[in-house]
Amino acid sequence: MDLINYYFSYELESSTIIFSNKTLLPPDKTDYNLTVDYSGEYKMRITSINGNGQALWSDYFYYSTENAVGPSAVVNLTANNTDSFSIKLDWETPVYNGGASIEAYTAEIVWSTDPNVNYSITTISTSVFFTSLYFGQYEISVWATNAAGDGELNQMNFSLPDIPGSVPGEVLNLIQTNAYYTSFTVSWDAAFDNGAPILTYYLNIKELQRNYTWYNTSVSPTQLTFTDEPILSGSYGVYVIAENRFGNSTDTFRMANTLSSTVPAQMSDINATSNSSISFNVTWTDPNNGGSLITGYLLNYTLLETSASFIKTIDVGTFEYTVTDVLSGNYSICMKAININGESNFWSNVVDVETLPPTYPTSIVGFDSIATRTSLNISWIGPESNGGAEVTGYYVAYEISPTSKEKYRKTTDAKNLGLSYNFTAQPKLDLEGLLTQTFYTFTVIATNSFYNGTATEFEASTAQYAPAQIKGVVLKGVTSTSLTIGWDDPNDSEITGYNISINGTVVLTIEAASQFLATVTDLEPAVYYAVAVCAFVGNYTGNYSEPLEVVTDPDVPGPVSSMSLDSSTDNSLTIKWSAANPNGKPIEYYLVNATDGSSQPLLAYPVSTKTTFANLKASTKYYFTITAHNSIGDSETSPQQDFSTKAKLNVGLIAGLTVSLCSVGIIIAVIVVWKRKAPKIPKLPPPPDFTPFMYGTIYEAEFSDEEKQKIEGMADLKEIIVDPELDLVKALFRVVRPSDADSLCRATTFLLEGDGKETGLDLIKYTIRKETNEIIDPTTLFRSNSFASKLLGVYSKLYGLPYLYRTIAFEIFMICQELTDPVEVDERKLQDVKEDVDLEDPDINSIDVNKWRLLVSGQKILHRICKSASRTPVQFKEISRELQQRISYKFPDSRDLAVGSFFFLRFICPSIIAPDAYGLVSSAPSDTARRHLVLVAKTLQNVANGTKFKEESLEDLSIFISANKQKAYDFFDQIAQPVERTEEVAQIQIPKNVLDSSLAVFHRFISFHKDRLLEDLEENDPDLKAKLIPIIERIGEPIKRQKTKI
Repeated sequence: MDLINYYFSYELESSTIIFSNKTLLPPDKTDYNLTVDYSGEYKMRITSINGNGQALWSDYFYYSTENAVGPSAVVNLTANNTDSFSIKLDWETPVYNGGASIEAYTAEIVWSTDPNVNYSITTISTSVFFTSLYFGQYEISVWATNAAGDGELNQMNFSLPDIPGSVPGEVLNLIQTNAYYTSFTVSWDAAFDNGAPILTYYLNIKELQRNYTWYNTSVSPTQLTFTDEPILSGSYGVYVIAENRFGNSTDTFRMANTLSSTVPAQMSDINATSNSSISFNVTWTDPNNGGSLITGYLLNYTLLETSASFIKTIDVGTFEYTVTDVLSGNYSICMKAININGESNFWSNVVDVETLPPTYPTSIVGFDSIATRTSLNISWIGPESNGGAEVTGYYVAYEISPTSKEKYRKTTDAKNLGLSYNFTAQPKLDLEGLLTQTFYTFTVIATNSFYNGTATEFEASTAQYAPAQIKGVVLKGVTSTSLTIGWDDPNDSEITGYNISINGTVVLTIEAASQFLATVTDLEPAVYYAVAVCAFVGNYTGNYSEPLEVVTDPDVPGPVSSMSLDSSTDNSLTIKWSAANPNGKPIEYYLVNATDGSSQPLLAYPVSTKTTFANLKASTKYYFTITAHNSIGDSETSPQQDFSTKAKLNVGLIAGLTVSLCSVGIIIAVIVVWKRKAPKIPKLPPPPDFTPFMYGTIYEAEFSDEEKQKIEGMADLKEIIVDPELDLVKALFRVVRPSDADSLCRATTFLLEGDGKETGLDLIKYTIRKETNEIIDPTTLFRSNSFASKLLGVYSKLYGLPYLYRTIAFEIFMICQELTDPVEVDERKLQDVKEDVDLEDPDINSIDVNKWRLLVSGQKILHRICKSASRTPVQFKEISRELQQRISYKFPDSRDLAVGSFFFLRFICPSIIAPDAYGLVSSAPSDTARRHLVLVAKTLQNVANGTKFKEESLEDLSIFISANKQKAYDFFDQIAQPVERTEEVAQIQIPKNVLDSSLAVFHRFISFHKDRLLEDLEENDPDLKAKLIPIIERIGEPIKRQKTKI
């Protein structure tokens, strides 16, 4: 039967391709040219077919093609654009695949203007689209890739036209869409591209409270949302900017808020490892912080064998912590995070860790010792490492250090470790009966339940025989004849006492180890002393402390001695004496008392050490005593001595004045006919500026800029000073001696009055009440250096100078202008000027005329004062009222005496004696006028006191006292009437420089008397003490005295 056809079969099987095919061939075909798409080894076979069917396949035969190569170039490459920023490429598959399947196509475009700007897309399709391009020419390349590699390139050029455009418009509809504790989400609508596609969106996110930038990022033009996490809870500013090829849009702002912060979330991802018997290491990752910064962690670990649990607090800033000094064993561990809102609500997952087995303790650390002369108390912290098991005790041996031949060892039944050790369960050992001043070597070994540790040696020494130097010697108090010191406790139980030395000489021994205070007496006033203290133990004395320099307080003068007669006549005696020791304050005068035992004593007040008594009786013995006076007070009266006048040779008779005075009803009616023609009456100048007289030298005080700044920093101290309760002022007055308080009284008055609340008047009333309660004789009121008398002097100048000028300035002025001749009323003092004047002048030589002059001046001034009640300052009236009430209660018969003591003794009389210090005259009076003014003041003071003259030369003037006493008392009653203030009384405006200087002075007194002041406040006002201490510590040292002298 005829052959009909052939079948030809071929197959390719490789790691990447499985291919088979069967081809029908005509019967006349005896060869076949096979073309394949893939390179490799092919297996082939053939069979024939006739009308009866198909024959058997032949055996396989094989043939391998050459290796595959890259494909040929793609065909029909075209480029198109629809705008100025995109290119679309299309092509067809290569004619030849290179013997392997086409796996991909790559299209690449390069901007001819800048070759660094290029884009590439790999795809399996035959079309790509490039967008967001710059206008201009591009070089385009496309190639196919098979398993053998890249094929041939198909290249072309293409240009994008320049189509006009601008930067994008603002981002639209920027809103917050979600809020959490640590994040929020914002979204927006696409910005208008203005002719060029949006390339990207830029976001800047700032925390508003701290102006802290959390994010500065960009997103693709298709991503119109952003979630900001993790951040802190709070308010944020979100800024979004769109960008195209022309630039950036203006930013769009939106404030976004998270939820209020809460505690951190539960921790996770905790791990623990250990490669030691005494420690393990823990690591973790931070949890969600709940919107607030993590401030720390709590680490809880439990030893499973004992169930002992421990918690450690770990600072923030680390995610790893090593727990040390633990016992060997199995631990379970969990953690919590902490922020300002508290701890995580739940512990983290529990992890377990096992340490290595226990080992031996390491060497001992932290040795210390407390020594006496015969004992040592040694202690230590423990081993550096316990080896992973609790320390059960310590083996201790000790011996005298190798420097000593003799060695001592304490033996017990302890374990035999080569030496006989003493065992102690605690890290300490107390030893008694040791050698004094000897070094001992100690060997200490720690042991746990498994092993004995490493031996550690250290030395300790017993104390020396002599005690240590005393520290902290301070002055606790000082008087004119004693001082009290204190010192720090030396903490030496073996001290048996202390020696106190003055200028290198032991003056006091205290045989009491616990007494840290000593008073040394029998000292001299106003003398420098160097005081030191040393401790002693038995016969062994320690070194003296650093010397404390002390000056004792001044005191009243020492007694007068060596009184003797210098000269005598029939009517006079002149005595002299040795100067008294001033004891730190200058002698102001001597009080010399002379009496014949039958008549009124005669008094003299010389400032030198010699005085003369005249108008004495002839042939009479007079008894003399002398007292010295300084600003502190009076000395002891000298022993009495007597001296006699000589016999009288010629006795003269002088007509008495007393009969004439008694015959006159009204003294002011007496008309004195002067020998000389009366001059024309001068005119009183206008009143001066009283400021310098009110404030004195404090008004001129100057401060550096640094001192001014320091005074400004005393505002809180000033508030305490001017507090209406006056607690600080009263406390300071309790600890400062009145004799040292002149400047304190001035400063306090100016500060209180400068505050505008009249607390200065309240302070005066307080001191009046205090002084009237303390006196036992009303005649001594305001006659001492008391706070009340000093304050009244300052206050009267502050408010009374205009009143004084209006009331008595004219009379004072006239006396200073007219009086040029001696006006003595004492015959003996008139003799002192006999060489300088013409005693034949009857006006000068007449004691009677001088007495009339005195009475006339006194009467004129008293008359003006008694007519001035209506214009007396309101403050003076309130003081007078307070005085009269207080004295009337305690001394009913002395109500007028109290007002007189204030008004005349502390105000009127001082201004008459020294008118230039009160602004009443422009210059100091002459000696003659001054003497006359002193006599006038003395006369008016006696009127105010209601007491007659004690001086013999003035006895016949006592009628003046009797004639005017009631007039003065009526005046006192007028100014002591209750005051009804119908309007606000004008306050003195204290200048700022005066207030600043006063505050500096007050602070100086606080600093100098700080210890005593704080002790007083501790007892009387602890709250004020607690408030005052930080203020005076902050202010520091006082401003130097010379800058604020008042």
